[in-house]
Amino acid sequence: MNGRERYLAAILFEKPDRIPFQPGKPREITLTTWRQQGLPEGADWFQCLCKQMEKMLAGVVPDRVHINEDMAYKQKPIR
Repeated sequence: MNGRERYLAAILFEKPDRIPFQPGKPREITLTTWRQQGLPEGADWFQCLCKQMEKMLAGVVPDRVHINEDMAYKQKPIR
């Protein structure tokens, strides 16, 4: 499943192979700040973000998440 298929499956309440993680591109001032904070020049910011998240979540998130099949996970409409 590619990123587009995964995203569409998620927003259509289907079953993607994993949770999509597709943040939008940061503003140039944000990239400048990140470089001042240690992001290497020319580095792929998305790959660095993913690595940082893996470090932060190591041991916190289980390998498998149990999903209760009897529970509806659809959002309720706002009235």
